[in-house]
Amino acid sequence: MNPFSKRPWLWVVVAFLLLIAAWTILIKIAVNHAPEKVPLETEAAAKALEETNS
Repeated sequence: MNPFSKRPWLWVVVAFLLLIAAWTILIKIAVNHAPEKVPLETEAAAKALEETNS
C-alpha cells in the first residue's frame, strides 16, 4: 500500500525537502560564480583626488 495515501502530510514534508535542496544548490552555484570584488575608493582618497585636480 502507498504510504502517501494514509499520511498525506508526507507530501508537504517531501515538498519542503525538495525546496530546501533547490535553494541549497542555487546558493552553492551563486557562491561558486560570484562576481569579482571591485575596490571602492574611500572618502579620504576622494578628497585627496579632488585637491590634486583643483
